[in-house]
Amino acid sequence: MDIVAAALDAEVEEAAREKFVAVSVLTERGLFPNDWDFRRVGVDEVVDTILKETAKKQELLNTADWIVHAHGRQVDPSITYQAADLHGVVEIRWHKDHGGGGAREFG
Repeated sequence: MDIVAAALDAEVEEAAREKFVAVSVLTERGLFPNDWDFRRVGVDEVVDTILKETAKKQELLNTADWIVHAHGRQVDPSITYQAADLHGVVEIRWHKDHGGGGAREFG
């Protein structure tokens, strides 16, 4: 493979990587999609989509007051991964908002 072809392959691979994220969701009931895998998701997808899948699979009820943390900060689940500046491997922690002083994120 010549240098130009290798550079082009690297550009295509980088562009593809920027269009997707690898997502897992940790709740008090475990990991989604499972303990050893991530879900490949388009960066233009809304974060809440995978949360709904997680709730269904884990039979979670009443998650209205739950919050989302990823990349070390709270994330609005109603926006896309790209808008939330989430990229690469995204490990979401989704749990009740305990509020108040001293409450800590689990995990």
